Amino acid sequence: MLPVKITIDENIRKLIRTKRKALGISGTTLSQLIDQKSSYISAVENGRIKKMSLEALKNIIEKLFDCDDIKAENIIKKNIIDSDTISTTNINLKESVDLDTSNNQFSQDNIKKYNTVETPTNTEALDDLIQNMKVGFETIQKVDAEFTVSTLKYLVTSMHFDLGFMMALFHIPYFALKGLDHDGRQQFLNDVSDIFKKYAILSKEHMDERKKNEDDKSKVNSSTSGTEDPQDFNTDSDDSDQS
Repeated sequence: MLPVKITIDENIRKLIRTKRKALGISGTTLSQLIDQKSSYISAVENGRIKKMSLEALKNIIEKLFDCDDIKAENIIKKNIIDSDTISTTNINLKESVDLDTSNNQFSQDNIKKYNTVETPTNTEALDDLIQNMKVGFETIQKVDAEFTVSTLKYLVTSMHFDLGFMMALFHIPYFALKGLDHDGRQQFLNDVSDIFKKYAILSKEHMDERKKNEDDKSKVNSSTSGTEDPQDFNTDSDDSDQS
């Protein structure tokens, strides 16, 4: 079931923009068709409108696809991205990943340090498996090249972050969810997002605490390094020198 308020992410913006242009109608015309101000669709497509009601979005989709309420909702379901997903758009991938595969993150000691959900059941030729993955990503790339490249960049970054941890995640048999429909799988992703946010917040708290401790230690070292030990001066007269 879709939420009452929908986050207008890039998928939704692209859906509206692409279909509108394919129909050859302007943003102003579409805005008028849904009884909105002439600049409304432009604001939606350019990201100035971040959220809208489900009913308002269905109204736009119905006009664009000439469909009924049920089909409009199905179209939205296929294109929506969970609005609670943590944004990673601020990650500088050039700084966050070193593509030198000789670094210690790819050492053998790093690989099997986590317990996996299931033990391996069979083996296949490595080249065949890699080719299979390549075909899958090339298929996705034909649909959305930008999304595919972005996903692969995050994948590479994550593997360099902790190869053993990522291999444990890859070993989860997600195909066991094939009995779930779209809504069931989306709920699974929502639950994963909630768990991820919990640990992402915990990670940030640990990093902030570590930085604070390092800053405090640096201040202490700075203050002590500028303080000299006082010199002891003997101001007493030496009686033996007096007659």
